Amino acid sequence: MFICLLAIIYFATIFFGGVHVWSRSILILSVFGCTLAGLVRWFVLNFKDSNRTLKIVIDPPSIVGIFFVLWVALQVIPVPSAIIHVLSPKSEILWESTKIISENSSSFISLYPFMTVNSLIFAVSVLLFYWFALYGLRSKRQIQWLILGLLVLGLFESVYGLFQLITVEPHILWWKKAYYVGVATGTFINRNHLAGFLSMLICLSVGYLWTLGQEEKRIFRKQSWYDRMEGWGRTFGTKGIIVFLCIAVMITGLLGSASRGGILSLLTGLVFMIGLIVARFFKSKNAFVLVFLLSVICMYVGYVAADRVVERFQHTESSFESRLDMTRATWVMGNDFPLTGTGLGTFEYVFPGYQRTCMNKLIDYAHNDWVQLFAETGWVGFFIVALGLVLFLIFSILKWRMRRDSFSVGTGIGGMGALVAISTHSLSDFNLHMPANAFLLALIVAITYLALYSETHHRAKGFSYPKINKQTSIWAGVALIIIVAATGLLIGKNVIRVWQADILARTFRNSTIPFVNPTDQELKKAWKLTPGNATYWSWMANRIFVHPEKKSELLADTNIRAYDPDIYLWSEGIRRNPTAWWIWRELGWGAFSKQQKNPDYYFPLAVKTIERASELRPYSSQEYLEAGTVALAYHANTQEKESILWKEKFRKALALKPVLAPKVADQLVLYLGRNGAYEIRDLLPDDFKSYLLTSRYLLKEGYLDSGINILKMGELKRREKIDSLWVEFNKHGRWFKKNGRKILQEILSVDPRNPRALLFKGQVLNALKSQEQRSNSLDSLGSLKSTIWKLRELRETENASPVEISYFLGRIAGEEQNFKEAETEYQKVIRLNPQYFSAWIHLRGILAKNSRTTRGRIELERLEKKIQLFSMDRIVANAWKWAGNYGELPSWKARFRIDRALKGFQTAFSGDKKGAWKLILDGQFIEAWAGLKWEINKEIKIPAGEHDLRLVYYGNIDPWEKKNLPFKLKIAFQK
Repeated sequence: MFICLLAIIYFATIFFGGVHVWSRSILILSVFGCTLAGLVRWFVLNFKDSNRTLKIVIDPPSIVGIFFVLWVALQVIPVPSAIIHVLSPKSEILWESTKIISENSSSFISLYPFMTVNSLIFAVSVLLFYWFALYGLRSKRQIQWLILGLLVLGLFESVYGLFQLITVEPHILWWKKAYYVGVATGTFINRNHLAGFLSMLICLSVGYLWTLGQEEKRIFRKQSWYDRMEGWGRTFGTKGIIVFLCIAVMITGLLGSASRGGILSLLTGLVFMIGLIVARFFKSKNAFVLVFLLSVICMYVGYVAADRVVERFQHTESSFESRLDMTRATWVMGNDFPLTGTGLGTFEYVFPGYQRTCMNKLIDYAHNDWVQLFAETGWVGFFIVALGLVLFLIFSILKWRMRRDSFSVGTGIGGMGALVAISTHSLSDFNLHMPANAFLLALIVAITYLALYSETHHRAKGFSYPKINKQTSIWAGVALIIIVAATGLLIGKNVIRVWQADILARTFRNSTIPFVNPTDQELKKAWKLTPGNATYWSWMANRIFVHPEKKSELLADTNIRAYDPDIYLWSEGIRRNPTAWWIWRELGWGAFSKQQKNPDYYFPLAVKTIERASELRPYSSQEYLEAGTVALAYHANTQEKESILWKEKFRKALALKPVLAPKVADQLVLYLGRNGAYEIRDLLPDDFKSYLLTSRYLLKEGYLDSGINILKMGELKRREKIDSLWVEFNKHGRWFKKNGRKILQEILSVDPRNPRALLFKGQVLNALKSQEQRSNSLDSLGSLKSTIWKLRELRETENASPVEISYFLGRIAGEEQNFKEAETEYQKVIRLNPQYFSAWIHLRGILAKNSRTTRGRIELERLEKKIQLFSMDRIVANAWKWAGNYGELPSWKARFRIDRALKGFQTAFSGDKKGAWKLILDGQFIEAWAGLKWEINKEIKIPAGEHDLRLVYYGNIDPWEKKNLPFKLKIAFQK
C-alpha cells in the first residue's frame, strides 16, 4: 500500500509539482482508483468472515476534512436569492447584476461554481489520499520505509535543483526554465514551492533521526571530541549518519532556492521541535544529541550560501510590501464576503475588484494561503481549518508527551515540526495550492497520527487510535462500494472532461507547453465538454463577432437560435461567472459596435455592461476610460443631454492615472468638438502632469485658447507641487531615509534642475550652477560650510572640474565676506580658463570694493572692458539655434551673458507657423502664447551671469526648419 502512496507523491512532485491540469487530473484519478481498490480489497478479504467489521478512525484531520468538504459543497448548490441576501449580501448583488442581460439567473454562494467544483474535487482527493494512508499503513515498518522513500525524493529534488545552478541553460524535464533561472527549483516551477516541500521533509527527517537513536544516559565525565563523535555514531548508527548527510544536502538545496519564506519556515519548525525536546528530554542523551544536531542545522542554514541569503533578505522590503499589499487587499475582499466567502478557487476572478497594484498583471494567488482561505470560504471555512490545525497540534503534543518509544517520539515531533513549518510558510506564499505539497502534508499528518497511536511494543503492528468498529453485512459492503464507485465515476467523468477540454482549448495556465490557438472545431468541442467554463463562452462569442460567416458552423448541433448569438454567448458566460469583468467588457464593446442597428437597445446595453466592467475592476483606469467613452458617445448621440455618467467615469480614470488626460481630451473633442476642449478642464485632477499633457494635446490639435490656459495652470501647479513636496520632506523625510529619498526623487522628476534636491542627491556642482542661475545668493541653498567641505572633497577626488570648484569656492568666500580668499580663487579660475565670464563679474565686484592701489585699479579697468565687450543687452533673431526635441517637441536655444541683474525683458515675436510657443529660462517656465505675432514686457529677476533661453513649439516642423528658423524672436533686456 505504501508503494501506491509513494508513487502518487513521486508523480506529483516530479511533474512540476502536479500544478498543471493533466498531471492534477492523473493524480485525482489515481487517488480515487486507489481508494476504490482499497475498499474492494477490504471487502474481498472479509467476504467470508461473519464478524466482518468496518473500522472508522475518529481523528481530528478527518473530522476537519469532512466538515470543510461539506461546507465547500454547499457553495456550489443553487440557493434562492433571499437566502443569499442573508448569508452574503455582496454575492447577491453580483448575481443580481446578471439581470442586466438576462432575467433568468441562478444564485450560488460561489461566484464561479465551475472553479469551485474543480477545487472541491481536489480537496476531496487530498482527503481521500489522507484516508488511504491512514487506513492503508498497517505497521511501523511500512511507515519507516515510507519515510525513507520520501527522504530519497527530497534528496533527488535537492540534487536536481543544485544541478540547475551549475548549468548554463537549466531545464525542468523537457522545459527550459523561463523563471527563477538563477536559483534552484528542482522539478517545481516556483522556488518557494521547492522550499516548502523541502522544509517539511527536513523536519520529518530530523524527527526520523530520533527513531534511529539508542537511548542512553548522558555521561558527564570529560570526554574528547573523538569519543563524543564515536558515541554519537553509536547512538544513531550508520543509517543515522546517512540520514544526517541527506538532511544536509536537502538544506543546501533549500538554501539554493534562495527562498526567504522557506528558510524562515524551516527555522520556525526546527525551533518548535527544539522547544518540545528541551521541555521534555533535556537530560536524555538522545535529546542532547538531537538538540545539538538541530543547532548545527540552524547554524548551517545561516552559514552555507550566506551571501545568497543575505542578498535576498536585502531585497525583502519591496517584496514584503507588495505581498503585504496583496494580503491587505485580500483581507478587504474577505470582509466583503465574511461568512461564506467567494467560493473556493475563485480568488483569481474576484480579486481584480480589490487589486490596487500591478494592474497589467494577473494575480492568481494571494501569496498568503490563510488570508486567501478566509476570502474564499469565509469565517466558517477558515475556522474549520484553523481550529482543526490548533486542535490537532494540541492533541498531538499531549499524546506525544505520554509516549516513550523512540518511533512515536521521533516521528511525532518530526511530523509536528513539518506542519508548523508549512503553516508558517503559508503566511507568505501559496504552497498548499500545489498538489505535491498538499499531498505531502496530508501524508505527513497521517504518518504523525499513526506514529503517535502506534502500539508501544517494538514488534507490534497495530495502532491504538480511537475508532468505531461497526459490524457490516455483505450488502452494506456492496452498497458502500457501489456508492464510492458511482461517486468516483461522476467525479472522474468531470475530471476527464476538464482535462480533454483543456487539451483542445487551454484555459488553465501551463508555461511548460506553448499555447496554441484552438481551431473552431476544437473550441466547439471544449465548450461542449465543459459548459460551466465561462471562458469558452467568451471565446465562442469572439469567434462569431469577428467572423460572422462562421456562425452557422460554430452553432450547428446546438439549440442556440438567438438573433445575436455573440451577445447571447457573452451573456451566458457572464451568467456562469458574474465577476468576469473582461466578458462584461467584451459584451459592452460588442453591443457598442451594433448600436447603428438599434440604438435604443444596444446603446444602453453597451453603457451598462462596460460600466459594470469598471465596477468589477474599480482600480483600473483603463476600464473607467472605456466606460466614460461609451457613456460620452451615448450622451452625444441621444437626447440624454443631462447625463453626467461620462464625467464621473473620466474623473475616476484621471484620478487613478493622470497621464490618460490626452486620451480623455481626444474623446471629448471627437464627440463634443470645440466644446470638449473646454469641458476637459473640469475633469482634470489636481495634478500638474495631467494639465501639461492635456495642453500639449490641445495645442498640437489647434485648440489654442483652452490649451494655453491649461498650460499656464499646469505650470502653476508644478510650482505648487514642488513647494508641497518640500513641506512634506521637511516634516517627514530625511535625505538618508527611504521616505526622504523618494521625495527627493519625485522633486527631481518635477524639476530636474532643482538646486536643493540636487545638493541632497550629492550633485554639488550641478546644484550650485542651478542655484546661481536662479538666485543671486548661494546662502539660501544650505549651509555654506558644509558646501565648502563637499567642494574640497570633490577637489581631492580629481573627478570634477577644478575650474568650477575654484569658482564656487570663490563665490562662497565672497558671500562670507572673505574677499581675499575669494579673489585668490577667482584668479585661479581665470588662469585655468581666461574666458570664464561669471568669474569676471564677481572678481570685478571684489576689486571695486577692495582695490586701493594703482595696479588694482588698472586691473579693474581692464576687467571692466572685457566684461562690457562680452556682456549682452539683447538677443537678436538669428541667435537662436536648434536644440533638439524637448519633451518630444521641437525647440531652439539662445545663450546670453549679463553683467548686471535684470528686472525683466521685452520680447517681439513673429512666426511663420500657426500654433503655440513656450519660453523657458534655465529650466523654468516663463511664458506661453499662440499666434503669428506676440509682444510682451515681462517682469522677472535674472541674476548676473550666463543663462540660456529655450523656445518650444507645440507642433511639427520640417527638417529644413531646424536651421532655417520658422520664427523671429528678439528679446531686449531691462536692467
